[in-house]
Amino acid sequence: IFADVIMPFDPEDFDLENMLAPPGGKHLMGTDELGRDLLTRTLYGGRVSLVVGVFAMLIAVTIGTLIGSFSGYFGGILDNVLMRFTDFALAFPRIFILILLAILIRPSIPTVVFVIGILSWMPVARLVRGSFLEVKNQQFVEAAQALGANTGRIMFRHILPNALGPIIVAASLGVADAIISESGLSFLG
Repeated sequence: IFADVIMPFDPEDFDLENMLAPPGGKHLMGTDELGRDLLTRTLYGGRVSLVVGVFAMLIAVTIGTLIGSFSGYFGGILDNVLMRFTDFALAFPRIFILILLAILIRPSIPTVVFVIGILSWMPVARLVRGSFLEVKNQQFVEAAQALGANTGRIMFRHILPNALGPIIVAASLGVADAIISESGLSFLG
């Protein structure tokens, strides 16, 4: 986040006197074949990867939480339809869909974030569904229903806060998965 503050070098500046310099001195990780500082370039590259990972996971968590919460709370036919759709989406290898979409859509960071986000919501939906199935039969939910709380309030004010633990864990693991997907796409062009 603070790469431009803590690093004295620009990631694109050439230093022709220090080409392929070994680690140490003023270049802690050394330099590349054009004399650019490798630590600076790593920090700036990490910034892009973190942006992609975090925003892709925000999209995935939002979609997964909505689908999982409706599926877990209402159950029945809606649960069957939503979970079969989730299973259907999980059946496709994500990397092939990412490559296909990267070819069809003009590649940019927002496009990559969006595509990775919409292809990563399925595990979150399954976790949220399981949490909702566990929490919806507890007494505080019955008390809220008895007091006349509407469905949206019960779902998002009472049940969802009690289901946040698995969602946070899935999101943090999903950020790493999104970064790996982004780096794979970057490697493939």
